[in-house]
Amino acid sequence: FSELARHYENKVVEQAEQVAFFSYWPSYSALDYGQRQWYFYWRGKVRSGEYIDTDDSYIYLHAYELLAGVGWRDTEDGAQQICRLLNAYGATHPRIFQDLVIWLFDFCMLNKIPIDKEAYMDQFQYAKAEEVFSSWVSYSIAHKLRDMRAEALFRMAEVPLQPKIVEDD
Repeated sequence: FSELARHYENKVVEQAEQVAFFSYWPSYSALDYGQRQWYFYWRGKVRSGEYIDTDDSYIYLHAYELLAGVGWRDTEDGAQQICRLLNAYGATHPRIFQDLVIWLFDFCMLNKIPIDKEAYMDQFQYAKAEEVFSSWVSYSIAHKLRDMRAEALFRMAEVPLQPKIVEDD
């Protein structure tokens, strides 16, 4: 996927008819010619800040590109683009919201982007606060666990660092 995404990274179509597209796992190979034309037209509009309505599968395909490191200058820009997708489509595409909010926090954690809970929650104009907060808590816990030393984790779990030798009586 990443190789094709890089190949198509700068492809823009100036005009296209909207064509329905549904795929459980959207990919470039799942698109027919008309769908591909619409995708690159729509994605060009999104990149210029115009969020026209489209099918979930197109939005997912663009999200996959962003998560694969395609279409952004740096990781902060990538996170901001995911936020803009959430704001633009979260209210009308609930499945998109559920997935992207989790993927955003995963993206930030993997790329070591600090998350200011209040700042991110303010950005989700249409989001239910408890969903964002729940995702933030998951991110926060995972982020903290990643930074803990294994020894501390073993102590917390009450797992002995050295195996006990059990002697026969």
